[in-house]
Amino acid sequence: MTAYVERIEDGIVRVGQWINSLDGWRVVLLVGLAVVILPMAPVIAAVALFVGCVLLIRSWAREFLFLMRLSDDVFPARHDKLVWVGLMVGLPPVGYLLFRAFREAHWPIKKESPTVTDLF
Repeated sequence: MTAYVERIEDGIVRVGQWINSLDGWRVVLLVGLAVVILPMAPVIAAVALFVGCVLLIRSWAREFLFLMRLSDDVFPARHDKLVWVGLMVGLPPVGYLLFRAFREAHWPIKKESPTVTDLF
């Protein structure tokens, strides 16, 4: 326990030494960045949340369309497609993740290596 306390005290001393070694322009830069960035933190978080939601909706729609294009014959049981639709509509994030795993297990995406003519 005392080793942890000593490490914390050493860290506090180092931070104090770093603060004492700051020049005037570094303090102004640090304060300026704090003044500019901290008020924008909720906006940055909101934009990140919005982009995440848009990407999830786009991916969910792609998987749902893939599911709808499949015939009932490709599933092992009679009502599997109905169950997948219910899961994807009822619990979209969970249904998306589970169906994506099911899709990759049963119908793997074949990625071909590009040829030289494809690169130019």
